[in-house]
Amino acid sequence: MLFRLAKEFLLKVLAGEIPLRIEAHREDDVAHVLKLADEFKMRIVLEGVSFPRTQLQHLIKRRTNLVLGPIVQLESSRSYRQGRGDAWLTSLTSHGVRWALSTFGEQPRSSRLLRVQAAAAVAEGIAPQRVLQAVTRDAAAILGLDDQLGAL
Repeated sequence: MLFRLAKEFLLKVLAGEIPLRIEAHREDDVAHVLKLADEFKMRIVLEGVSFPRTQLQHLIKRRTNLVLGPIVQLESSRSYRQGRGDAWLTSLTSHGVRWALSTFGEQPRSSRLLRVQAAAAVAEGIAPQRVLQAVTRDAAAILGLDDQLGAL
């Protein structure tokens, strides 16, 4: 049963019916994901993107949908999110790329920190209305639910 569901999901991804959501942080990982997407002509949503470096321009050019966060680093945060440059968030969000904000929490209750992450994004220099769009309309669009959710 589970195998059949996974196979159906992958067939929908390969057919372009739904995007593949994949987490990649480092520059080489981002490059490999983009190459894979090109090779199989898949739509992707890239999550994390902590250190895109030379891949930043490719993400912008392709208008890749991004899920970014967390902005506020908690003690339990993974080490690959530590040490991101000061311009990490603004460099990924200032070029018209659709992006959403996430807490990347491992428990459902982590979503309660989304307001903290949104406030931190504003403190990093992102316009408040743009952050609101990221957690509402753009998040719904990235999930393919913008005809049902997201608009205030």
